[in-house]
Amino acid sequence: MLLKKLLAGGLSLTLLFGVSACSSHKPETTQDSDQRVDVSGLTVTLEKTTYTYDGKAKTPKVTVTSEDKESLKEGTDYTVTYANNVNVGTATVTVKGKKDYKGSVVKNFNIVKASKTVDAKAMGNVLDEIISFEEGDSGTSMKITKSAADLLVYVTSIQLSKADQKSVKSAADAWYNNLTTDQKDIYKNNLDTIEDTVDGMLSSFKSYKAQLDEAGVLDIATQAVKVKTAKKDWKVLKSQLDSYE
Repeated sequence: MLLKKLLAGGLSLTLLFGVSACSSHKPETTQDSDQRVDVSGLTVTLEKTTYTYDGKAKTPKVTVTSEDKESLKEGTDYTVTYANNVNVGTATVTVKGKKDYKGSVVKNFNIVKASKTVDAKAMGNVLDEIISFEEGDSGTSMKITKSAADLLVYVTSIQLSKADQKSVKSAADAWYNNLTTDQKDIYKNNLDTIEDTVDGMLSSFKSYKAQLDEAGVLDIATQAVKVKTAKKDWKVLKSQLDSYE
């Protein structure tokens, strides 16, 4: 009866009980604050960025340095994963933060084709032509032309400028150091003329066609001078040969 009288008198349930019948309590919310350091803002370096292909996986060591120049610890502060790191092409390293660190960084490195190693015996056989005649021998002019053409054919056929340069020097050194004193004298006497002939073929091939044809090497010389790397290939061998004079 009392409740009816109170309601009749205009007193609402809200005032009576202090809450709204249709209201519900909403808990307070706070924004989640992630205090971890993002590795994308740190310095990430690889010990090497270029490797030569050898069929084995390449895993360059990763160094992660904080803004305070302190090195983070792999396995504790971050993890490292590699991808496409066996075959020739672009490989990737992904550094992912852990524990006190978050985010990730991707670094690239390259795997390139191995340079071709020069066969010392094959080079020696070609270089032997330089000392196969002496000035004043019968047919010296033709022998010079043939030797020059064969040298050019050789360097372009294996693209010497793209070969492993250490093996180029090693093969040439092995040949020259095995020459007798007399052979070294012949070498020095013949080299300039042979080199001038190769240089001439590369700069003005038409003017050498007749003598190349007479020496029986016109066809192979024609193909050799068409190789895009011909001048570079010849320059590699020429520089090596000049070093012995």
